Amino acid sequence: MGEVTNNQASLMLNIATTMMKKTIEANESAVLKVLEGANANTAATTAPASSSRALDIYA
Repeated sequence: MGEVTNNQASLMLNIATTMMKKTIEANESAVLKVLEGANANTAATTAPASSSRALDIYA
């Protein structure tokens, strides 16, 4: 296998960094949606019977 040039290494690092940023942004967006849902439903302190309880938040 050939030697990796500085340009190739820089490009790979740029791609990896961009992908990580997009993943972090997607995770932040998902967390905010969950938190907004929890804030909108302040009266409910227990999970409904149909809930999977996977994302239940107890404040």
